[in-house]
Amino acid sequence: MFVFGHVGITTAAVRIGDILLSTKSPGENEKPGFRTKLSALMNRLRSSTGNIDYRLVVIGSMLPDIIDKPLFLLLADRGVSLSGRDYGHTLLFHLVLLTGSLLFLRYKKPWLLVITLSSFVHLIFDRMWEMLVTLFWPFMGSLQRGDTAYFASDVWNDLVSVPKIYIPEIIGLVALLFLAYRIVKSRGVVRFIRNGIID
Repeated sequence: MFVFGHVGITTAAVRIGDILLSTKSPGENEKPGFRTKLSALMNRLRSSTGNIDYRLVVIGSMLPDIIDKPLFLLLADRGVSLSGRDYGHTLLFHLVLLTGSLLFLRYKKPWLLVITLSSFVHLIFDRMWEMLVTLFWPFMGSLQRGDTAYFASDVWNDLVSVPKIYIPEIIGLVALLFLAYRIVKSRGVVRFIRNGIID
């Protein structure tokens, strides 16, 4: 999955979850279920930390690639062979992020948690369960190797010869265009730029 898939689908999923979990409250005779309890938890969290900053969702959705792709290209010149899905795609990296997130959350600073959860979604979209050595690094061995000489041509070949790659990219692009339309329609461009809020 490429940029539009990761950013668009992750942002749309967070937005849908934000809407669904912020509006549910139990009726008079309704027994609180899982969704109601989760909504109450989200509302409590939102009341103490504020709204979700969607700028952080965008950063988090691409964080593993923001870390690993430059490392892959830079370290190849120094003789270190990585694959482009390395440290930022490991469970260890995300557990460290989650630990930091929970510490920051105690001080009502949710920004790192938003990045962490969005970044974790990246691992799901990259199907990291198919690369268990990387996912569970360093416990299952060394990181997988790749060759930078063929990086651009491999990406191009995938784009030309694997049409199913376009499906998540188109879905992500449509989601981003819809969210952009909502931001512009609600005259919330400045609010989004300043605070990352989508109305």
